Amino acid sequence: MTAPETPVTAAPGDDRLSTAQLEHLASLARLELKPQEEGPMREELNELLGYFQQLQAVDTSGVEPMQRPLPLDSQLRPDEPGETLSQAEVLALAPAAAGGFVRLPRTLDTE
Repeated sequence: MTAPETPVTAAPGDDRLSTAQLEHLASLARLELKPQEEGPMREELNELLGYFQQLQAVDTSGVEPMQRPLPLDSQLRPDEPGETLSQAEVLALAPAAAGGFVRLPRTLDTE
């Protein structure tokens, strides 16, 4: 599937996704849809778009915009230094230690 050069938009009053629009969306999402997957995918997306159309039909006049429905109160504790573990305690908790350091499995291949 290749992406069209310019974004594909629906004609006014046309609320169904066309094949070209589906191909454009698939290319933006880096999806490679098989021909037998296009029909079901288009139907699912059309159903989702229908929900957004229902939301757009709701009368929101007189409703003030807001960032979040509930007040945001910080529940974090102050970041203050506290007790720390000694090197011996940390090494005792580590799965492996060598030369006073915590020994971990190799995560990067150097070859």
